[in-house]
This record gives sequence, C-alpha cells and structure tokens, in this order.
Amino acid sequence: MGREDFRNFAVANLERFTEKSLRASVMRDLAWLLNTISFESTQDLSRHPQVRDSVLNFGVRDFAGRSLGRDAAREQAREIRRAILRFEPRINPASLRVEPRGRVDGSGKVGFVIEGEITGGPQALPVRLKTDVDVETMTVEVSE
Repeated sequence: MGREDFRNFAVANLERFTEKSLRASVMRDLAWLLNTISFESTQDLSRHPQVRDSVLNFGVRDFAGRSLGRDAAREQAREIRRAILRFEPRINPASLRVEPRGRVDGSGKVGFVIEGEITGGPQALPVRLKTDVDVETMTVEVSE
C-alpha cells in the first residue's frame, strides 16, 4: 500500500475540534462516569481485580444515603479520583486532583473540585470543574 492509497481514508478535521469542544466532551464524559453506579457497588470484586479495573466496573460507588461528614467527603473524593484515573484517559494522572468543597448551599448535596490537565491535543489544557453530588438521589452535576 503506497502513500496515495491513504488518501481514501477519512480523517477527522482537527481544526473543528476546538478547546471549547474538548472541554465540553470531557465534562460530558465525567458526568456520565459520575452518574453511573459501578458494579463494585453491588458485588465484592476483591477476588477479581481484572473486572474491577475493566469497563464492566464503569462508574463510581453509590453515594446515595452516605454520610455528609468531612471524612466521608474525603473518601468520596478519593473514589472519584480513582474512577477518573481508570476511565478518563484524557486527563493527565499526574495533574489530577479531586478535593471536597463541603455542602452546597446547606442542601443534601456535597461539592467536589476536579482539577487537572486535559492532554491529547497540541498542548495540555488546564481544567477546573465543580461537581455537586446529591447524596439522596445520587445525581451528579458537573460544571466549570
């Protein structure tokens, strides 16, 4: 196959994939990840580490009904970070930080800040996202 033969293959136009669309794509995918309950929430996967690290376990542990205390929020932040490390390869693992923000407006929501660098483009894009978890309904909102 010569160089000329490759002209027949469609290639995405990288100019159309802007910084804004890349950020929106990462935000959308993080919302999907954080709004999905992992298989590990219902099954003990300690004897099946390959399943724990596979797409069969996509999502996070169920936050519904969990404590809103400081220690619980730190544990939830660690769980969110682990899920992002497993399932969102566009965020540089060395740059990823997830920190609890505490209760949001005195409601049943707990806030987190996700910071990192989106890679995969010509240059790394810093990102800082706010995540609000409603621990009663287990719905998660992700915003900038």
